Amino acid sequence: MKRQLPIIAILAAFALISGYMIHKMSWLAKVGIRWVYREYDIFKSWPKTSLLEFVVLMLLLAVHNAIFKYATVRNATISFITSVIIALFGLYYTYNDFRHELSHRLAGERFHIGFYLFWLGWIIIGLYSLARKRGNSTIA
Repeated sequence: MKRQLPIIAILAAFALISGYMIHKMSWLAKVGIRWVYREYDIFKSWPKTSLLEFVVLMLLLAVHNAIFKYATVRNATISFITSVIIALFGLYYTYNDFRHELSHRLAGERFHIGFYLFWLGWIIIGLYSLARKRGNSTIA
């Protein structure tokens, strides 16, 4: 666990900044969430958004740790590369959606940056997992 404190701190910072940026959506987006898209109400509170994002990133890190610990080196590498590819696809899809969907364009650039940071956090987890070395000691 001590070895992973730097990555956890980085992900926590990403989650905090991302949650704050998502919260800073445009006034029109806040009205839309209030009256039409009630299921996105969590995005109006930056602590809740940050916590949700941090929990998701920690779950992803836990899955990567389990794969690292129990899978063969070849299968783990394939899994981590696949995870990075999924995150890159998600980043591209998010960017594309924000540029072409009118309601998302109206949410504002800060809102967009918050979601881009989530995908960058996912990419960081994948690259971190790829860069880890297997040793004789157990990884907690």
